[in-house]
Amino acid sequence: DARVEGLSQTGTSSSTKARAATKTLIAEAQSFARDVTDIAANSMDDTRSVVDAAAAPAGLMPEDFKQPKAMDRPANPADLKAISGI
Repeated sequence: DARVEGLSQTGTSSSTKARAATKTLIAEAQSFARDVTDIAANSMDDTRSVVDAAAAPAGLMPEDFKQPKAMDRPANPADLKAISGI
């Protein structure tokens, strides 16, 4: 690997090696991110479609909200485990 050969020079400190390795990894990550962004942008251009306004939901309606089922209360109010559902 070219990175290993470049960092195996004699006479360099470990901090210099670490700094060089970090710069190399950051450059590779930025290059990869650009490639992924380009691929995603190109695929989005191909898959765009027109949204039908009539088929889109109009918003929340009262029937979208349902009353939660009533919780069974324990016979003994000191039984907090049954109340909390543990």
